[in-house]
Amino acid sequence: MDSPTISITQAPSSSPNKIWTGEEIQELYNTQVRYKDGTGQYWQFVVQQEDINRNGGWDIDIHFRVEWNAPDNVTGNIERQQSRWWRLSKHSRKNELINAAFLAIKTAAEHEMRENFQYMFEGLWTMPYNTHTDVDWLAEASLHQDLRVDTRPDAPKNQRRE
Repeated sequence: MDSPTISITQAPSSSPNKIWTGEEIQELYNTQVRYKDGTGQYWQFVVQQEDINRNGGWDIDIHFRVEWNAPDNVTGNIERQQSRWWRLSKHSRKNELINAAFLAIKTAAEHEMRENFQYMFEGLWTMPYNTHTDVDWLAEASLHQDLRVDTRPDAPKNQRRE
């Protein structure tokens, strides 16, 4: 069987001028995209469309987020977890919508990883990479000595001060 010929100079067969609705994007995500986490659960995409008045004319805003069931990282109770909202353009190409879904999953998974990575500090399990840490506390901590400085004479040059 011959493989189809693909040309990088020719536009894909899907219409580049498609105007998406929130309902169509939800259908796309429901039928053509899925992600299964390490517990075997599939995460869901929730798409919302809002009618808005933009410069005196009506238009739509489309946004989505990812939702999944998992233990709360503080209480341990199984709860519905939700990512941040991601904005989408109604003028997006299909590959842009799929890439947005991938990025939303990747960002939410990294967020969970940061909360689940723990370090024993002064007898307590802490979450040093937790994204909910106050930015001013992080700024204060950054004022302490740079830990990358290695005073050993045989340390690599990029890790020691001359």
